[in-house]
Amino acid sequence: MTGLPVNAVVPAVCFDLRNVQVHLGPAGRLHALTDIYLRIQAGERVALVGANGSGKSTLLRTLHGLQRTSGGERHASSDQRVAMLFQRPHMLRLSVRLNIQLGLWLKGVAWRETRALALTALERVELGHLAERNARALSGGQQQRVALARAWALRPDVWLLDEPTASLDPHAKREVEAQIAEFTLGHPQPTGERPPTLVFSSHNLGQVKRLASRVIYLEQEPRPAAGSVPAGPFVCSRRKFVNAFRRLTLVAALGTALLASAGAMAQSIVVASTTSTEQSGLFSYLLPEFKKASGIDVKVVALGTGQAIDMARRGDADVLFVHDKVAEEKFVADGFSARRQEVMYNDFVLIGPKADPAGAKGNDIVAAMRKVATANAPFISRGDKSGTHAAELRFWKMTDTDANKGTGYKECGCGMGPALNMHLAQLQEPG
Repeated sequence: MTGLPVNAVVPAVCFDLRNVQVHLGPAGRLHALTDIYLRIQAGERVALVGANGSGKSTLLRTLHGLQRTSGGERHASSDQRVAMLFQRPHMLRLSVRLNIQLGLWLKGVAWRETRALALTALERVELGHLAERNARALSGGQQQRVALARAWALRPDVWLLDEPTASLDPHAKREVEAQIAEFTLGHPQPTGERPPTLVFSSHNLGQVKRLASRVIYLEQEPRPAAGSVPAGPFVCSRRKFVNAFRRLTLVAALGTALLASAGAMAQSIVVASTTSTEQSGLFSYLLPEFKKASGIDVKVVALGTGQAIDMARRGDADVLFVHDKVAEEKFVADGFSARRQEVMYNDFVLIGPKADPAGAKGNDIVAAMRKVATANAPFISRGDKSGTHAAELRFWKMTDTDANKGTGYKECGCGMGPALNMHLAQLQEPG
């Protein structure tokens, strides 16, 4: 009998997938991942390769926990810090520095400590000179390096990268790949710390050879890539494509709307809704009663109004529950909807500090916003094409200060809750 030496260190297991299934789309008809067995140990460098549509991105999101499984078991180490980078990094409409500071703050770092940490992270990717630049004004390669800095600032134990250089020019590809190598391979770890684990997807076989110690090849029939060195069992995915084209019905009266769009054969439908409606608790109250009456599951996707309408235009939603009358009527007029029905209305409320330095209190909304602009007071706009954002833009036009909203005006490109949290953090920032 052969075994490990007495003092051998058994690598910790970062992820362990056992017979995992992921089904997407209406009624789970699209089998994105089927019968996945995969174990990834601490310190491994694992590459996922395969054709477009083979399930690489879905597997990465499943490892992270962003994607819910439809069956099987997913086990992950409870004490590991995980960072994930997407093909196209999401940058808020703020400075490069604030994009990193907010990531740290949302992870529990005190706001007063985030500035120094963010600047240190930017120096690591040689972008310190762009700290105050609008993050969305950067090139694709620079944005990806900012995303790397944002992840590195959190000191992750596990890096999950989804084709991190896919959309970059050759020079930017080399820069970003070199940064990935430095963060995940370049430096020995302090005593007692595990080496970072890297799992990434790529179509660049040269990149795979340079960064990976183990390769997993995903295709319709499971088999390992030639030359792979598996450290644990795995089975690659069998992906089944099912075309599901559904007639979209735009309504806001939930009961009749859902029944109308579900049809006789559907077992589930998708509702694209605003974040504020979803967060209000309305759906959690109504949907169990609807399921009891109809037997149909309702899956709610919470987005800004503009994003929800775009989702419906693509045919990815059955029902829209949004609040922008002008955009809704255009949606119907363009032929994307059978009908529109009003069910409730929203109040537009301007929220600010108790001290009211702009003197906005007691004025109507147009006068209050004009005072904010004149005083150059901080104003966080959602800037996300939501119904709230659309209403804000209409009010700005009525203030006669639309071209100059004041130096305190910022767009975050985010939902209601994050926008409020950002304004609170800004008020607490020294100076």
